[in-house]
Amino acid sequence: MGKRGIPCYPKIGAFAAIYHSISPSFNKSRRIPPIIIANVKNVQFDGKHRTPFERCFPDHLEIYYYSYYNMHMFHYCPHCGSTRVRVAREQRFSCDDCTFVFFQNVATATGCIISAKAGVLFEVRGKEPGKDKLGFPGGFVNPGEGAVEGVRRECIEEIGWDPGENVQFMASFPNEYHYKDVVYHTCDLYFTVSAPELTVSELTIDTKETREVRFIMPHEIAVDDLAFDATKKALHYFTMSIAGR
Repeated sequence: MGKRGIPCYPKIGAFAAIYHSISPSFNKSRRIPPIIIANVKNVQFDGKHRTPFERCFPDHLEIYYYSYYNMHMFHYCPHCGSTRVRVAREQRFSCDDCTFVFFQNVATATGCIISAKAGVLFEVRGKEPGKDKLGFPGGFVNPGEGAVEGVRRECIEEIGWDPGENVQFMASFPNEYHYKDVVYHTCDLYFTVSAPELTVSELTIDTKETREVRFIMPHEIAVDDLAFDATKKALHYFTMSIAGR
């Protein structure tokens, strides 16, 4: 038995650790699944950013574990076809046979908080994730595109309205976008723009993406009606910034 009751098994120059029951407090972070299989190799590890699970092991060991998210993405190496594919830290997929490495890095996304006399513009999302929940116009930044270009394009595509070059960067928040069994970790950049006279009648909605749009006063929004954690944080940040003026 290893530290804290974790069973350890020898495995050809390394050993495998299987942790069958993690406390609810660990699961709240959603970083650690109920069952973890980790290959622990005798290589140096600085120990600075270890999770509670990883701290069960000595600091000089490096831990590789299959992520709960996206662990199903690669059953075979796309380069050589090997089944010896490992996943580390939810983003690095590597092959033990041909040394192929693929990083699923954090994606950039944008959101636009449009304020008018009638309130803040919200979309009622027409599809998953977050179907029927409220969100801001926005989406993923395309390759070769800047964040401002991306948020303007998304607004034009989704509501038929260009916020122009006067959009102001407000804040950024980490987010998770769950789509068709794949989890995309994103860094969401939120911009604001004031359009006092803007009304719903001036907008052209992309009905494939959005069911409807509404202007709602921020204090009237129920947090549970918002689609994403980052949306909740952005609205709170925006509301606090208004209150501080």
